[in-house]
Amino acid sequence: MMPDKWKNGITAIITLFSQSQNEFLKEHPEKGHLIVLNILTILPEEV
Repeated sequence: MMPDKWKNGITAIITLFSQSQNEFLKEHPEKGHLIVLNILTILPEEV
């Protein structure tokens, strides 16, 4: 189970992601997976 702070952090990242990246992804849909990979690398490996 993830600690609450990670859940909150992930929620914040996803919210930011969906707000700020929408326009970017419309122009560059092929780069969406790179953003997801970047988010995953932020998380510690234990999770």
